[in-house]
Amino acid sequence: MKLSPISLFFVLALSNGALYALSSDKDKQFYIQADTAQIDKSTGISVYRGRVTVVQGTMHIAADEIEIHTHDSEVIQIIARMNKNSKALAHYEQQPDKDAELIYANAREINYMIQEEKLHLTGQAKLHQLPNEFEGELLHYDIKRGIVNMKGSITPDNKSGRINMTLNPKKH
Repeated sequence: MKLSPISLFFVLALSNGALYALSSDKDKQFYIQADTAQIDKSTGISVYRGRVTVVQGTMHIAADEIEIHTHDSEVIQIIARMNKNSKALAHYEQQPDKDAELIYANAREINYMIQEEKLHLTGQAKLHQLPNEFEGELLHYDIKRGIVNMKGSITPDNKSGRINMTLNPKKH
């Protein structure tokens, strides 16, 4: 099913779903742009394809395909992934609080569990929360608690299979 941007807006508006992000964004509307959309109210899963962007306040997600899971008209999970042949990475960014630095994440697949405030990045995973940077094949980030778990893997881009981190001291 192919929806125009206006039709897509009305389908989303009628679903009464709110995309709960972090404290600075959870009460704001969200917008989705895509080339195609498949919305299944019975399963609560919507799949958007073709240069997809999801925006809610400071949160921006971009990928070739984005899958949105809802439960009781509430968005609970967003999965952003790139096509197998694409060299580009899916992108996530958000400013968690008014005075905080932006969080940037890139990976082949980004799984954002909204209620738990967790990001799981798979494939060429990169996380930037200034001034620190983290890179690995698999990266789990607990946004609320500020915990990063990483795993490396030997890939064509990373022959050593090791993780990489840049941790910068706090400036006084």
